[in-house]
Amino acid sequence: MTDKSAKPPLAWGLTAIAVVSMGAGGGAAYAAGYGSNALAAAFATVFVVAAAVLSVRERLWYAGMISAGATFLMLLLAYLTAGAPVAAGVAMALVAFFGAILAAGSSALGVAEMLLSLAYFLPAATSTTRGLDLARAVELGLIGVGAGLVVVGLLVALRAIRGKSPNKAEKDAAYAAANPAPMAAIGASLRQRDDIFRYALRRSLALGVAMGIFQINSNHNVFWIMLTMFIVLGPDRASSWQKALQRSGGVIIGAFVISGLAQILPVEAMVGLAIVALLGGLLYFQRNYMVYAAGLTFMVLTIFGAKDANFTGWAERRVVDTLIGAAIALLVGYVVLPERKQKS
Repeated sequence: MTDKSAKPPLAWGLTAIAVVSMGAGGGAAYAAGYGSNALAAAFATVFVVAAAVLSVRERLWYAGMISAGATFLMLLLAYLTAGAPVAAGVAMALVAFFGAILAAGSSALGVAEMLLSLAYFLPAATSTTRGLDLARAVELGLIGVGAGLVVVGLLVALRAIRGKSPNKAEKDAAYAAANPAPMAAIGASLRQRDDIFRYALRRSLALGVAMGIFQINSNHNVFWIMLTMFIVLGPDRASSWQKALQRSGGVIIGAFVISGLAQILPVEAMVGLAIVALLGGLLYFQRNYMVYAAGLTFMVLTIFGAKDANFTGWAERRVVDTLIGAAIALLVGYVVLPERKQKS
């Protein structure tokens, strides 16, 4: 019999945190008059909170401060490199390289580092800071990370109220046990040129080139291909194939559902369903990535399709882009510094 208890739980807490975080950051920036650019602040807030919560829970406030500073720097870097193919490509390559080493090296900050690399990738790839001067971009970033720190502070307070806040000695002991020195992990991979190093280099080259190409014309097709590459490129072929199948399957399901519903429902109803689909996908983030990808796809296609009510057209293009991105990611895994065969 299958042990149902072995399944990861539905991510109710993560979903609630994501909704509150996006609402706090995006709402604050929108109220400050940033319009559609408020999405960058929403991204920043989510990354600050998620990186703190998913890294070292025993030192939540400390992790929040670090993730806030790193997220702000990533958002500022996205602003400074926007529209500059070479600079953006180099920045993406460096961010992807060091993030991959820490994540694949099983560092306690590995998940956080991958989130922070996403904190550069998404604003840079969606051009959410374009059209702003430096002062406004800095202000937008501060709004996002400030809202993130507020949410982290609320989580710390909630934990204290519920009696789940360990004392300082326990925090330090838990942190020391969980954190295998991130800088040491980077140094070891650089010296040994191990498979982690090769994976990081492979990832940085692929995403750096893709980001440079995207910055030339900000093509939506390039963005979706690059997003799929970001998700699918794993440290080994097995994990890459698994992500490719899950990502492609989720996108196809989401595209199929939205194309069918668009034939019978008005645009307003589709927008409402998109929110439900996103929340449903987030709930299954840890349990079933394909369900998560389907919900996220439904939401994103609704955002683009609602502009001209052409949901089916957008769905068809996104499926093709996803399959192309997955194929490129898998090809990179076999051709660019492939993993070494284990000696028997």
